[in-house]
Amino acid sequence: MKELPTEIKNFNNLWGLTLSGNNLEALPDEIGDLKNLSSLYLNDNQIKSLPKSMENLLRLSTLSLENNKLNYLPYEMRKLAKSVSLKLKGNEIAEIGIEKETLGKKELRELFRYRVNFEN
Repeated sequence: MKELPTEIKNFNNLWGLTLSGNNLEALPDEIGDLKNLSSLYLNDNQIKSLPKSMENLLRLSTLSLENNKLNYLPYEMRKLAKSVSLKLKGNEIAEIGIEKETLGKKELRELFRYRVNFEN
């Protein structure tokens, strides 16, 4: 499966979703309609970027994106930065669109481990 169907928006009561190991290349904007989602596991796919609609997942506490092809985290992720446990190991992240001041100490340590550069 290279793409998640846009019909995913119809499952708005989901609280957990695991799509690891599916060769997904992208997520549809409709992923942001899953407002009850608290954990999202997308490990071992081919995801290169995240949709801006991810900022709507305000109940998200775990976002695991290990072993994908991400090279940038969008600015829109700033709304989630303090509350979400981000797992980014195995990506090629060179930049992050989140100001350092938005992140807590734990998140900063995690990001620096992966040599992430911050935009100003």
